[in-house]
Amino acid sequence: MALSSPVDPVGNWEIGAMSTLIDDVGVAAIYSVADHVKASLDFNISFHSTARTQANLPI
Repeated sequence: MALSSPVDPVGNWEIGAMSTLIDDVGVAAIYSVADHVKASLDFNISFHSTARTQANLPI
């Protein structure tokens, strides 16, 4: 089975890869201040445009 790439053929981030990255950063931020969390979160992410790989994006 081939692994999927986080980048589409044009060089933009795939939406699923971007969502996973946002989720992982959020979890890391929560665990940096709390060792054990018993909670469930509902992320609602809206994508307004594509993001190119290796691009600096303001947050």
